[in-house]
Amino acid sequence: KERDERIKNFWQYVLHGLCIKKIHDCSIGTGQTTLALGMLGYEVSGSDISKEMIEKCEKNAKERKVSVKLKVCDFRELSKYYEKEFDIVMSTSNSLPHVNRQDIKVALRQMDQLLNPDGYIYLDTRNWDKILREHQRFYFYDPIDKDSQEIHMTQVWDYNLDGTITFNVLYAFEEEGRIVREEVNSTYYYPILRKEIEEMICDMGYEIVREESMDAKTNDIDECDWYYILAKKKNN
Repeated sequence: KERDERIKNFWQYVLHGLCIKKIHDCSIGTGQTTLALGMLGYEVSGSDISKEMIEKCEKNAKERKVSVKLKVCDFRELSKYYEKEFDIVMSTSNSLPHVNRQDIKVALRQMDQLLNPDGYIYLDTRNWDKILREHQRFYFYDPIDKDSQEIHMTQVWDYNLDGTITFNVLYAFEEEGRIVREEVNSTYYYPILRKEIEEMICDMGYEIVREESMDAKTNDIDECDWYYILAKKKNN
């Protein structure tokens, strides 16, 4: 509930003053970021390439008593499944860098195809400029107590020769001072610089109306870990 409240406050800030009713998130995942929009009264739909994620999103929506229309769909093929009907199309949770630069362009064009006139594109992402500049490999986190276990998480990032980065998340589950289970999850990313994203959006005929840090610790977009971009289609 506390996390939902924080996210609702974020969306109220980002969308304040905009004429928006109908929203689509083309990388909705489990809905942890997007369902708060339904709680605020927006008409929300979502799609994701992962059937498992969509099923989890349905469950999360029911728990929050939020109505959301969901579909399994690759964000590079949105126009096969949706019409031009939304006031804003989003890609949340650092989802675009799961694909290469050319496919990001395809995804952004597909997002554009779903928008009403004067519509908006929203995306948020990790600050890949900072990641590539600092080249940090190891991230350590405080343990979490859950039931009878203490869960330890560590991230190890591999900077691959082809320019991709592999995020390895290591979990150790401890009971009574002994590790009883271990897990490793790996995800590949294609780092993209902020300037590259800005150029892609502007080349499609959009103007960036807001571009800000998402970090509580800093408002400096160059030093933040995450940022978002909100762009509006220019009137011709």
